[in-house]
Amino acid sequence: MKLKMLALALLFLLSFGLQNCGSNDDDLDCNCPDIDKPFFDVTGFEVNHYREENNCCRVEMTEGESVSFANYATMNIEYQVDYISQCRARKNWHFSLMSSAYACSCVGEGYEGAKEERLTSIRVITLNDFDEDHKANDVINDLLTVPVVTPSEPTFLDDYVQYLEQNNLNIETETMILELTKAPELDENFQVKVVIELSNGESYEMESVAVKIRS
Repeated sequence: MKLKMLALALLFLLSFGLQNCGSNDDDLDCNCPDIDKPFFDVTGFEVNHYREENNCCRVEMTEGESVSFANYATMNIEYQVDYISQCRARKNWHFSLMSSAYACSCVGEGYEGAKEERLTSIRVITLNDFDEDHKANDVINDLLTVPVVTPSEPTFLDDYVQYLEQNNLNIETETMILELTKAPELDENFQVKVVIELSNGESYEMESVAVKIRS
């Protein structure tokens, strides 16, 4: 009798604990919508400047807008993408003694990152005289850091690209955030041209709007 009761109790616990994230391998947990296109393909990009507002929010800057360096937030590379379907099955079985409602969250299209593309080269070129070492049409990669990488500390842009190459990492997100390490010294006008090359041979270039950054 005790053995039977123990078996029933175990079956009861397993009925809550063995979580299948959907009716097939590609469904998601927590009643999330089916994601038919978890990958993306890069088709271009935009370059946008952002400023801090009220110490809480980041707002996209417009042509000719002026901001102090203390309130200049980031320059973002925002990929234009097409979402595409996955090429491999994904097993999403999960064992837990907690209800799945406490252990998961929904994701959107493209959440797996680029299907095949890696960033192999990026050049950020100032279109105005920045300082004595970086005049108009010079590359300023050494003045830009990527704030979130592994390890989780700012990493200079060229080191970040090298890290991606060494670890054979595809582009993971639709936005790459860049932080400027100093204010312009020779000209408050700040405008850049960005040239990107991908592992599949595609290359793109784009200019940002011109903003003013006061030291």
